[in-house]
Amino acid sequence: MSFTIAKGMVAQTAGKHYPAPITAVKTIEAAARFGREEALNLENKSFVPLAHTNEPAHWSAFSLTINM
Repeated sequence: MSFTIAKGMVAQTAGKHYPAPITAVKTIEAAARFGREEALNLENKSFVPLAHTNEPAHWSAFSLTINM
């Protein structure tokens, strides 16, 4: 599945009020170009700001809906 399709599916499912799911897809897409250390640094930069919001608590519920 291409990242364009994945981003569309995530945006449709999660909506605009939940930034964590789309941030995850964008981060995975960007990190695919890097080695492990660079990818982990990018992941930290992407998700640390989300940790200070309520959205990460909803990430597990979203993950369950796309895995069903």
